Amino acid sequence: MPGLEAMLEALPHPVALLNEAGILLHANKALWELFGEGAAAMVGASLIELSPNPRHREQLRHELAETQPSPVTAQFTVADGQQRWIRFDWFRHRCATGIGACLVDVTEQCELQRVKQRYRAIIDNTPEAVALLGRDQRWLDQNRAQLELLKATGVDDADESGPQRFYQAIDDADKAGVIRAVNNAYHGRSSRMQYAVRSVRDDESLVLDVIMVPVFIEGELESVFSLSRNITREHRLQRELRESEERFRSLFEHARDAVLLFDEDQKIVAANPAAAELFACCPGERTVAELLDPGEQALPGWWQELQQEGVCRGQLWALQPDGGRTPVEFSAAAFIGWEGRSAYSISLRDISERLESERRLRESEQYFRTLFEMNPYAVVLTDPKGLIVATNRAHVQLSGYETEELKGRYLPEVTKPSDWKTAVDKLAEAATREAEVHRLWTRKKAASGAVSMRCPHRWSSMVMALGWW
Repeated sequence: MPGLEAMLEALPHPVALLNEAGILLHANKALWELFGEGAAAMVGASLIELSPNPRHREQLRHELAETQPSPVTAQFTVADGQQRWIRFDWFRHRCATGIGACLVDVTEQCELQRVKQRYRAIIDNTPEAVALLGRDQRWLDQNRAQLELLKATGVDDADESGPQRFYQAIDDADKAGVIRAVNNAYHGRSSRMQYAVRSVRDDESLVLDVIMVPVFIEGELESVFSLSRNITREHRLQRELRESEERFRSLFEHARDAVLLFDEDQKIVAANPAAAELFACCPGERTVAELLDPGEQALPGWWQELQQEGVCRGQLWALQPDGGRTPVEFSAAAFIGWEGRSAYSISLRDISERLESERRLRESEQYFRTLFEMNPYAVVLTDPKGLIVATNRAHVQLSGYETEELKGRYLPEVTKPSDWKTAVDKLAEAATREAEVHRLWTRKKAASGAVSMRCPHRWSSMVMALGWW
């Protein structure tokens, strides 16, 4: 077959003649160049076995057994020791026995295809919606997330007017900004925007963060790459956070108690108007140590307790620039603040009026206690049920009973039996009527300490005043 051999040698591509078992019968020079020196020894050997991939070898054998084999791409180790992708294009010639194969090196095409497959897998599995817009602003390609986004807005991705219909779903207030961003992208400038788009699945709009990047090929604008991220949840959380901050800011600003926020160095970072009024200055210009004095009678170790326990309560002195001091009741707490560092808050309440009221109350109690004890008339204090809680000195002298002996006993127990019912009735009426005066007979303690129930001269007349204190 000299004519066939001459024809094979003239072909630029490697060509091999194989029998049905894959044994190499003949090859041209281009094939020897592909597989390197010593390739001539392959004549009479199986060309298929040169593939390191078992699956590829099996595919080659399968096609050789077919009457009309299909092209097969397989990996082979070539002259430079590298792995190359070789496509077998089969042919038959009337002058040749067996089957011919034209070996085409398609390594670059295969690598490019593999790269495309990898990037397609990455894009399809990207949680963000990815789309490619052509020069006519129609979709060239989209990933799964983009298709889900279109379904959520009621747009059919197969519809050529899809981009325009998607634009109609955008919130009216955001349409102008979207148009500017798209125009920038088609004029070669990247852009980023956020806009709301109506959803057909629920009443709430979707909020998208979109990046648009122009794609140039050989200096010409080929398409526009769009990446959209659904930030509806983040947008809602940010809105709720802003509303929460506004509420707490309002509480902070309008609180009647003075509130200070400070750091680990006791440097004040925030103070409400009540604090400025309490300290008669701008607290932000000073430290907590300059504004508060523990005092000997207050809580000297409050700062150490706050650092160790995280909370602290007590009383301190608020210092004014003129040297004045105001007693305050405080409540302090630690929290995680700026940049993850420890921060502290303290709430201060002016208690000068309360302390003054308590002082006056003590003086008043002492005054009335003196009147009660020094009263020349015998006085008994009971609760609404008649339980004796106190007696004065005159009653001790009159009845002979010490106050401690009568505490825990009821007034009828020390009243003349014939007056028991009257005492009980009057005690009951005292809860609903004005004070009333009634005369009762009370028993006196015998000299020996026993209580006499028979001797008339042991009963003394007693005036009982009933009322509420």
